[in-house]
Amino acid sequence: MLKAIIFLIIIFWPPAVMAADFLTVVIDKITWMGNKDSHSNEWIELYNNSSVPVVLDNWKLIAEDGSPEINLIGEIAGQDFFLLERSDDETVPEIEADLIYTKSLNNDGESLKLINEQGKVIDEVNCSAGWFAGDNETKQTMKRKSPNVSGNNPDNWQTGQNTTKTKEAKPLLSYSDGIVINEVLPSPEGPDADNEWIEFLNQNDFAVDLSGWKISDTEGKTKIYVFPEKTNIKANSFLLLSRTESKVTLNNNGDGIQLIQPDGNIIDNVNWGQAAKNQSYGRTESGWKWISDLTPNSANAVLKITKTNPTKNIEKKEPKISSKVFTSSAKDSSFSLSAALVVALLSGGIIIFLKRTINQA
Repeated sequence: MLKAIIFLIIIFWPPAVMAADFLTVVIDKITWMGNKDSHSNEWIELYNNSSVPVVLDNWKLIAEDGSPEINLIGEIAGQDFFLLERSDDETVPEIEADLIYTKSLNNDGESLKLINEQGKVIDEVNCSAGWFAGDNETKQTMKRKSPNVSGNNPDNWQTGQNTTKTKEAKPLLSYSDGIVINEVLPSPEGPDADNEWIEFLNQNDFAVDLSGWKISDTEGKTKIYVFPEKTNIKANSFLLLSRTESKVTLNNNGDGIQLIQPDGNIIDNVNWGQAAKNQSYGRTESGWKWISDLTPNSANAVLKITKTNPTKNIEKKEPKISSKVFTSSAKDSSFSLSAALVVALLSGGIIIFLKRTINQA
């Protein structure tokens, strides 16, 4: 009987979900020297050493000195590569980048760590004393020999051609511009977890499919939200995303939001300091401002949105002067002048009377 129970447990017990282990994903190539066109044309390539896909959302690739510090998003297929290009997608023009990053590598060396969403170091390449390979003169890259050997081993690296031959070129995809973050509510009345929201505005005269687009906050424990399939935002319209849906926390003491296209391009972002209670932080022609009149799913209180240019037509209200108020003010002024004159005459009469009385005495 006991054997039968154990057998049933083994058969029907759900398999455990394993976290990424050391060297599951590795740093495979580091083009720290740039290329012949520019020293700024740096790129880094990761390799999935396993046979199953790995989601890189909330992973980080960081240098010990803080430059660069890359927040990874996306997925890397089993035994496939993930290309990171610095600044733009022109560094390796024949291959589309999986992610664009900023800030440069130090030509004298860096200590790099690949860290998963749980904070565990998955791979490390400590070249703080100098790069193990690569050539600044010939612009040849630093290539890893084996993904199963530690990245800290200098003998596991070699100098090679500045290409990504093993990565297949992807078809180029284009994504619509004109989608912006329009208004955020970090510190609402009531529980933040239930009432925070982010509003997006489509400035185009056509609907835009946001499937696969992402948002991420930038401070504290960051969270990435991926818009699900068939998420559309209508022409010249708004889309409201609640915290209950996105699970993205808007920190009251300062935070930021990034809107990211599926190719990793950050199309819009906004940052704020200490949040005003029950006020939204909204986009205006003169910059972002705290707005006391909340306007979810509609134009900001200080804006008048039109189809031709939804962000440039500010409603201007000239001060109105009421004729009644003006007349009343004039009458009040005349009355005050008359009263002052009467007081002056009475004062003069009293003084003359007192002088005569004194002289007669």
